[in-house]
Amino acid sequence: MKTPPSFLVILTLISLVACGDSPPEASSPLQERKAAELARQKTEQDKKREQKQAAYLQIVRDSLKDPDSAQFRDLQWSIDHEQYGDSLCGWVNAKNSLGWYVGFHPFAVTAKPLKGSQEGRLILPTEADDSQTQRINMVMLELAGCGLSLKV
Repeated sequence: MKTPPSFLVILTLISLVACGDSPPEASSPLQERKAAELARQKTEQDKKREQKQAAYLQIVRDSLKDPDSAQFRDLQWSIDHEQYGDSLCGWVNAKNSLGWYVGFHPFAVTAKPLKGSQEGRLILPTEADDSQTQRINMVMLELAGCGLSLKV
């Protein structure tokens, strides 16, 4: 006797449903505690990073003629650089003495003082620098771990 095709379809569907994934196991209290601890640590790290970023940006602002006019973009971290520690890199635009925005310039602020830099922890090349000083500053940006992304 032949089995009807609808019976085969139903049998196939039942077998597929039976082979499906089992429900996920409930996480143990230990796993939940570990996940909560990791989340807390990440929140603390993010908070410290935000505080450090605010302090580093203030160093840049303090070097400008009009600190309140500072505009920042493309901020990035170079973490645990072997020679200079953490560095914050990016671009800054601010007003000059005449009240005009001068255009975005690359900058870097490092955790440790820079060898050969007059500013210590800040590198901020400007158009007012002569070409040799600009080249030196660009090399310093690269040494701080920022140079590749800040090509002018």
